[in-house]
Amino acid sequence: MTSLPATAASFVSVPLQESASQADLFEYILGDALLASSLYVNIALAGLAILVFAGLARGIEDPRAKLIVIATMTVPVVSLASYTGLVSGLTVSILEMPAGHPAVDGSYVTVGGQEGVVSLWGRYLTWALSTPAILLALGLLAGSNVTKLLTAIVFDIAMCVTGLTAALTTSSLALRWFWFLMSCAFFVVVLYILRGWRCCRSG
Repeated sequence: MTSLPATAASFVSVPLQESASQADLFEYILGDALLASSLYVNIALAGLAILVFAGLARGIEDPRAKLIVIATMTVPVVSLASYTGLVSGLTVSILEMPAGHPAVDGSYVTVGGQEGVVSLWGRYLTWALSTPAILLALGLLAGSNVTKLLTAIVFDIAMCVTGLTAALTTSSLALRWFWFLMSCAFFVVVLYILRGWRCCRSG
């Protein structure tokens, strides 16, 4: 009888950790009263905000003012979809943190047979889509030029994407910090542009 190579044998003997399904994550969220209530409240507020902004936009004729309202309305629209994804477990994961992470020492939970930290990474998707809309509205209100406005939006999206990458990186604690610091650097650029808008507005 042919025996398996040592590497193959050792691979077969390693027990595989179960992965939490969306149904498991959905039940976990419902079981956490504080988390579930916060998500459902955000969904309700987002729906209400959409109706309010839609009502306010009906009497506006100026194209620039309409664009500002639409950009502002984008925020609750994105939030409504995003928080529904979080409640359903679609944009939630159980992650095993790298060695040296503080969560390893006692913040792990077990969901659907999978042990790790609950990561609501869908919030980063919310920010990646909603904060550019906020910047668009602010830039239009401040009278910013297209170049500065586009620069702020691009670096804002980069900040959110690298923040998401930091949250999802589990291979190395150093890499998590690297992505986090990169995200902070992009945030500094956004703040610098916003400072210029304030100066222009006050002037």
